[in-house]
Amino acid sequence: MMIDRVNMNQELPDMVEDLDALKIKNDKEAESLERIFEQKESKEKQIEVLDREMSRQKTLTENRVQDMDPDMRQHYSNLKRDGLQVKQSCNGLAGVSVL
Repeated sequence: MMIDRVNMNQELPDMVEDLDALKIKNDKEAESLERIFEQKESKEKQIEVLDREMSRQKTLTENRVQDMDPDMRQHYSNLKRDGLQVKQSCNGLAGVSVL
């Protein structure tokens, strides 16, 4: 763009003014991209924290199940299996997959 203007013999002050305007625009866009990147990093950190908490909760649940007496553990397993079957049936009826 600037080369075209030099070839067209445009005045130097006009080119400097255009260059300054482009620099300001580029700086604003760079700041906007930086904010977006920071937001993305923040969300990724939040997801990581939540993943760790879910893993911790899963471990706590597994430990509690292991501490149950065998009859209670079997009953829990049956309820869990039944719950998964109901969930799959509901998903099949709704045509939606739920994790």
